[in-house]
Amino acid sequence: GTGFCFGRADQAYGEEDCSHVSFTGVTDVLPNNYAFFAFNLNAGEGTCWGRSTHGGDCSGKDFTGMTDAFATTIGFLVLNRYTGGTVCWGYSPYGYDPCPAGLYTLFNPPTTTTLTHTTTTGTSSTTTTTITTSTITTSTSTIITTTT
Repeated sequence: GTGFCFGRADQAYGEEDCSHVSFTGVTDVLPNNYAFFAFNLNAGEGTCWGRSTHGGDCSGKDFTGMTDAFATTIGFLVLNRYTGGTVCWGYSPYGYDPCPAGLYTLFNPPTTTTLTHTTTTGTSSTTTTTITTSTITTSTSTIITTTT
């Protein structure tokens, strides 16, 4: 497919000419203040253009398996919500490349399950047992903690 692009090329806030971008299969086109990201979710491919220091250059980035894409004013984030994989790029002084540590947990908080069981023996003895299980899944492991 083809697209029509516009921007302030005189200020390097984007490019008025995006004829070099193939929009075939593109599922999302995201803008920030200085660049654009065309994402093909199904193929795990992306194309960027605009000011290279603010997200307009994503060459060398691997988008394979990513499930979601987001734009900020000066960068981009793609992530896999199931494995915790993240890719960030954009204005480096603000921590866009690589992604900040712990970023995935903002999108995938721990799952907590609490079970309570009460047993009464006769009329004078009651025992209450509470089990709390928290599960955090990351790109490399599943962590389960249990407290009683």
